[in-house]
Amino acid sequence: MAASKTLVQAIAVTAELCGRTFSEGAARVFCDDLAAYPEEQVIRALAKCRKQVKGALTVQDVVARLDDGRPGPEEAWALIPQSEDATVVWTSEMAAAYGICAPLLGAGDRIGARMAFKEAYQREVAASKDEGKQANWVVSLGSDLEQRKRVLSAAAVDGRITPELAYEHCAALPPPETLLLGLPARDEERMSEARAQFREMADRMRGAAEDKDPKAWAKRLRTLDQGGAPLSPGQRAAWREALAHNEGKTHDFGNYTPIPFDALPPGMQRYILRERAAKEKQ
Repeated sequence: MAASKTLVQAIAVTAELCGRTFSEGAARVFCDDLAAYPEEQVIRALAKCRKQVKGALTVQDVVARLDDGRPGPEEAWALIPQSEDATVVWTSEMAAAYGICAPLLGAGDRIGARMAFKEAYQREVAASKDEGKQANWVVSLGSDLEQRKRVLSAAAVDGRITPELAYEHCAALPPPETLLLGLPARDEERMSEARAQFREMADRMRGAAEDKDPKAWAKRLRTLDQGGAPLSPGQRAAWREALAHNEGKTHDFGNYTPIPFDALPPGMQRYILRERAAKEKQ
């Protein structure tokens, strides 16, 4: 892909400010050497060169200042896992450098491990940039689930991995909007049927609550029992005991709750019996 006029002009201006004059042809050759990199990254790198480079501008000056999303050595060191059960989101260069410093970490030499990591990491990054490779972030999962959730969430927020990839590796994270939008449309017919069933259930429950006959349940069981329904012994005994109180074995006092006759005081039982005998004589 041919370089844009903007890029050619940026290279010519930067070279001139660094003490080197490019012809248009030389600027285009310079562009061809940088063709493997995204143009916007090259333009930003040229802006850094104008502030930092002392002397003639070279392709390596530009490549070294490309901001392709790879972290610097110190940030990369801070991101490496501190134990085998830790999850890490890192680049291939970080993984390669970690393999070199891991024995030193295992031996407890963090200072030596840090120096070895930074040296190896810078070497790996330089080689990748020379080959025109873009940053490639990959996930290495550890066994600590809470730490995994934090690391993947932070990596998704920082744009190192997609929210979809984070959710794929940790279902405890909130599902991304793209997955929610991909859910099937609501089945209105099934929703209508479900609402009707809920209304019917609510009506039955409301009817039961409004039932003024406290013995209605016992009467229903009696009807079922007399109709030959297979009631349990406990159900059969319950309805019979409940309805037996309505057959003269309880005594009402106004609006109070009926009290079983056997539970009344002896004096009151004698009074009730006398009243009943008197009524029978009449």
